[in-house]
Amino acid sequence: MLSLGRFDESADAFCLAYDLDPSDPLPLIFLGKSSENFSASALENGRKRMQRFVDGGLRNARVDYFCAVTLLRREQDGSSTASQAEIESLLKNAIALDPAYADAYVELAVLYAVKGQYSNAVEQYQRALKIDSNNAAVHYRLGPALGRMGDKTGAQKEFSE
Repeated sequence: MLSLGRFDESADAFCLAYDLDPSDPLPLIFLGKSSENFSASALENGRKRMQRFVDGGLRNARVDYFCAVTLLRREQDGSSTASQAEIESLLKNAIALDPAYADAYVELAVLYAVKGQYSNAVEQYQRALKIDSNNAAVHYRLGPALGRMGDKTGAQKEFSE
């Protein structure tokens, strides 16, 4: 269904698969990976299941990450009341569960940058680059954070990367 562009039907199928076995994170991971294509209601249905998984004490770095990303997306479109502390906690849990999960460091850095905590953002971007040094998007995001901290030379270096 997903490859046919039937995104919300795919989301429903992932949710149903999760409902059949709430201890299996795989449907939630598939749901999270394709969530950018879902309608707001399908995204919310998936997020509720991710939250149920997390709240149930079952831990999986990717589920925590996708739950945080979904909350961030919903917050940005004004349809969520999630706190940034809750999102930050989920991202930190994802990192604790998988210290080599570069995407979690990047999202945490983005969260810090939005909050104006540029030194924390720089630290997280640099951690992501230790894992994936060739990620041009991370270099590009690190540049402005360094610039905000007054490191124009470092910012220029990151832009050139």
